[in-house]
Amino acid sequence: MIAHMTRPANVLDFQVRRHLAMLVTGIQSADDDTALRLARTEIDRLAAGVIAGLRSHHLDRSGTCVLCGTYCRLRVAVSDVLLPTDQERSSP
Repeated sequence: MIAHMTRPANVLDFQVRRHLAMLVTGIQSADDDTALRLARTEIDRLAAGVIAGLRSHHLDRSGTCVLCGTYCRLRVAVSDVLLPTDQERSSP
């Protein structure tokens, strides 16, 4: 993990985005058994990545992000992607 810290942020960003793109492409184009194996292999890493981001944007006692203040763009973006919309919640 320390080796990653020596790479420029733009290189890391590119590598993460490329990995995610390959993962999505692999899961979408693979047969069901392969897609399931790939998804099972990656889910823990994906969850750990989200948790690491949220950990660095932890909330203080008043519920304010310690990095962003009252409006945390990371928490909003993660919530928008992961949490069901009102429409999804109301569907049977």
